[in-house]
Amino acid sequence: MIQITNDIMPNPYDNLPSDSYMQAHLNAVSGGQTKVALASDVAGGTDGGSASAPGGLTVVSFEYTSVSLKWSASANAVGYNIYVNGKSALSLTGDMTHVTIGNFLPGSGASTFQVRAIGGDGFESEGSNTVSSGTKPTPNKGRNIANVKVSVSATSTVYEADILAPYAFIRLYIGPPSMFNDPGCNWKDRSGWPVNFNQFDHFCGIYLIENGALFKYTGVVNPGDTNAPWSWATMGEVQVQQTGYTWKWTVPIGSSTLDTENFVIQTQGYGPAMNVFWPCPTLTGGVSGDGRYCGTNKCVPDCRGCPAGLPICS
Repeated sequence: MIQITNDIMPNPYDNLPSDSYMQAHLNAVSGGQTKVALASDVAGGTDGGSASAPGGLTVVSFEYTSVSLKWSASANAVGYNIYVNGKSALSLTGDMTHVTIGNFLPGSGASTFQVRAIGGDGFESEGSNTVSSGTKPTPNKGRNIANVKVSVSATSTVYEADILAPYAFIRLYIGPPSMFNDPGCNWKDRSGWPVNFNQFDHFCGIYLIENGALFKYTGVVNPGDTNAPWSWATMGEVQVQQTGYTWKWTVPIGSSTLDTENFVIQTQGYGPAMNVFWPCPTLTGGVSGDGRYCGTNKCVPDCRGCPAGLPICS
């Protein structure tokens, strides 16, 4: 994939480029359309030998959204085509004999996989042996974020979460302590970015962590505006660590600044978009709480729709 944008770092993806900007790029391509070359195109015709069938195809591993395969190299191979459930899924160059195929749903049933080599003559070989594999189901009822934790000191806060699916964006918003207690969390009276947890109620983000950068909200809502502007000032850097599925953010803001235990983890792109609220927001408009995806181990009132085991305040 290639991302084309005329925006600037540290977040060049928060706005779509103008139509004229994108049209200029399309016009630079012959015919106005991009072309994805197949491995057979690279082979260059009939100036090489035919390829033997790949052998020893095996499933190396599988996880929540992907399956990893490997196979033995084929003689005269200049490329390989990977088939999933009998349909061509991707093409690889001849030096690759190990691939991870993604974009499966967690807990999906078994898919079948086969590999065919492309010879120097431009033709496919016979198919390899066929293998099959499914993916792991997520442990929290189809939700891709689990084991949310927070540890607060006066000057810093450490957040942790297991992110079980690949995402283009992982954002962490920090807000004021009364964000869920004030009906509607009226962003017109606050300097915060709204993240909805149902149709009428939302969390107000004051700070944002994205890609190792810390931002503070600077948007101003003018009379007549129906949306808050996406406007942030850079405040510095945040230490971000990833170990397996576990993400850990060490943020240089603690309880001496605001109650940093109030936050939202937001994921977008590739995997299905999700917002995880900590603590679980209460219902202020009597609307179903199904839009709220809540952290655990936090005593909150009226936390309907949250995972089993969440302690409810008496």
